[in-house]
Amino acid sequence: MRPTGKNRSWVAAGLPVMVTTALLAGVRVPDTFSHTESSGERTVRLVVAKPKKKHGPLSRRTAAPAGVLAQLKYFTGVQGCMPDVLDICFESVEGTASTMMAPSINRLDIVNAVPDEPLTVTATAPSGRIVRTWRLTSERTSETLTFRILPWDEIGEYRFTVSQQSRGTSKTVQVSRQAQPSLIPLLRDRDATRFPKTTPRGKTFRVAVGGFPPRSTVPLRVYRWEGKDAFPTYLTSHPVTVDTTGAGVWELPTYSGDPAGWYAVTHERAWNRPHSRFGGQAYLAFCLAC
Repeated sequence: MRPTGKNRSWVAAGLPVMVTTALLAGVRVPDTFSHTESSGERTVRLVVAKPKKKHGPLSRRTAAPAGVLAQLKYFTGVQGCMPDVLDICFESVEGTASTMMAPSINRLDIVNAVPDEPLTVTATAPSGRIVRTWRLTSERTSETLTFRILPWDEIGEYRFTVSQQSRGTSKTVQVSRQAQPSLIPLLRDRDATRFPKTTPRGKTFRVAVGGFPPRSTVPLRVYRWEGKDAFPTYLTSHPVTVDTTGAGVWELPTYSGDPAGWYAVTHERAWNRPHSRFGGQAYLAFCLAC
């Protein structure tokens, strides 16, 4: 024991090292570690606090604001098309074959192909730039591809071309900016339609949004599945700021103290939009440390 500092407070120099060593070794240390030691006529009790975990938005619990659902529900509904010759059909977030929106995740159905023969599909932007090329060989006569459009992608007429052997066809689709709120997961994998089954703490979830009032800050709603509840319950809100087109990127950081489990993010104005397997979800689900 030795006195230090202007107030001559007593410290046990070895105790922080003991606690740090225990933590590194995986030994459970209580929230406070006490040590009492006497020196001459003085008795000093030293308390060393265990480092506290950091908590983020997922650790909040607030009441749902007026007009916001306290609990989410499910609904489904998918449309498709099936021509009689080698062709490419579109299923977009709007459920039409002539329009895609930015942002959105869209389904491309290749039908009546020859099995085990190479097949090539290209997507060309309005500027003439080829933005995606798929080369595949399928054992089936049909194949499904995913085409993602982000808020900053080109707006205008896109051309999709499919070719196999001497057969081929092409179709055009008009890409427009979202007029209604829409959310899609923003992932490195362009073919991914949803977040991974689990994401470790410390990572940031990102969502591309569009269709909001220009230059506004919008609170997206975060829900959580708890216990045996069939539907997620409102947890908190976390904002996104959009640009002059009403689009932006929502970022939700996570921290070591955030609860593990399944969550959902949405916005009340996006709730009644058409739903499909590949885009236009009423909510996006993600799992933290599952």
